[in-house]
Amino acid sequence: MNLFVKICVSFGLILLSLYFISAKPLDHYTCGDICTEDYDPYCVIFKNGTVAEFTNVCKLELETCKNKYEFLRTRSGACIRVG
Repeated sequence: MNLFVKICVSFGLILLSLYFISAKPLDHYTCGDICTEDYDPYCVIFKNGTVAEFTNVCKLELETCKNKYEFLRTRSGACIRVG
């Protein structure tokens, strides 16, 4: 191999390594962008049985990501309160 080919191959491997390093999520990964205040409610039932209402799907996804929430189901619309 001549020197030019060795340099090109080395440079390509460096670029490939940098791509995989940058694609790996960091420990301080942010969960998303700032959400709007649009009102399009989502009702969520968490695995522990609690019910919560989020202003919109963006806020639901943001809180789920930040706090690692696990929920049983969700539906578009406000939560129905009984009683």
